[in-house]
Amino acid sequence: MLETEVFLYIVKLFFGGIIAFLAILLLSRTRDAVWVLMICGAVFGYAGLVFDVLVKVGIADGFSIQAFGLPLVPLFFTVLPSLFFAAALILKIYRTGKKED
Repeated sequence: MLETEVFLYIVKLFFGGIIAFLAILLLSRTRDAVWVLMICGAVFGYAGLVFDVLVKVGIADGFSIQAFGLPLVPLFFTVLPSLFFAAALILKIYRTGKKED
């Protein structure tokens, strides 16, 4: 990897780690489903970043398990955070619309 790419990964890992740490702290203080889904999205996003770094370094091989020609592990870490965020936003929109009635 190039020095610039290594530096960018270090910055992403640092700030992603802060986000994941704060999200886990918030998880212990909230019982709201919307926040839990947002926290899960943040934590799985950070896990995907760590996995991506492990693949780039050569420690992990996430492309061995495939379905329909797509590698499942990178697809899992790419799609799952977005699904958690979308579910949280949909639930919040549903709750907000329900309170106005």
